[in-house]
Amino acid sequence: MRKSETEELYVEKILEKIPPHIKPVSFLVENLEISKESAYRRLRGKIPFTFDEIIRLSNKLQFSLEEIVPTRNEGNIVFTLPEYPNLEYEDYLHAVLMNYQNQISEIIQAKENRVMLSMNHLWPIFIFGMEHFFKLFYYKWVRQKYSNSFHLSMRDLIVPEKIKELKKSISQATTLLQSVVIIADRDIYLNAAKELQYYYRRKLLTEEEFNLICDDLEGNINEIMQMVLEGRNKIGNVREMYISSLGIFSNNSYIEFDDKVTSFSYVYGIRSIKTTDPIACQSHKVSLECLKKNSVLISLSNEELQMDFFNKQKEYIKQLKNDEELIL
Repeated sequence: MRKSETEELYVEKILEKIPPHIKPVSFLVENLEISKESAYRRLRGKIPFTFDEIIRLSNKLQFSLEEIVPTRNEGNIVFTLPEYPNLEYEDYLHAVLMNYQNQISEIIQAKENRVMLSMNHLWPIFIFGMEHFFKLFYYKWVRQKYSNSFHLSMRDLIVPEKIKELKKSISQATTLLQSVVIIADRDIYLNAAKELQYYYRRKLLTEEEFNLICDDLEGNINEIMQMVLEGRNKIGNVREMYISSLGIFSNNSYIEFDDKVTSFSYVYGIRSIKTTDPIACQSHKVSLECLKKNSVLISLSNEELQMDFFNKQKEYIKQLKNDEELIL
């Protein structure tokens, strides 16, 4: 593909993604901090967009580079990892959550959608409904991301209202996903319990905060248990849960919505590595299907394994509350 064709595809993608009520030139002027004349010249193909401008616009307009970059013939695949440099932690998290919301909104607007995911720790979207555990999640992330925040205790951190509203909106939107298959590690709550115990023993949490988070985790276990018993969520959408017989080393998801596919892999944090490359997504789907074959369905079936699994998760929380060593 000639360079001019690539640039033409990029301009077409930008024009497709810019909201219809916003003039493209005004959008480029505001987001790239360039003059109107420079914006016109880029849209007409007179001068190319710089690589930095391409990255900024793809993040802002929520499209992946593999949609326009011809890498398949070279045997390469493009992955994207959103980054928001120079933002303070409140604005950074808000940007990440806006990215979540945009992605989920696109998925639930499709006529048909299906999600398959593997989990070895509580996925961010699964904790948005837990007020106190979410604050721990936020606190832990701030300490990891910003080196000047190590002096903070959790009581020093306040979750902004704009983030509370956004996570509530995302939590509600995820209930609209038509079909979700969850493949869970058999000790999924152990990781959460270990983290909570670590921060509590270091006296970075108050006893009241600790107890409220424990209550959140117990409530979440009961909510998941009800979902498993019914095979559906509160509004009737299909939810299937499997317990893996194999170890799960990271959180991953494969999503089909209408004629589109997307795969996400989550590193230790709140951002996801994403690809929409069809071949890469198909390979990811096959891997998750293989994991599912080595797992046991507990939704609407296998009551003995259901009880064993949930009793084990509750035992972790009991050990946590008693300040005992957490035992597998």
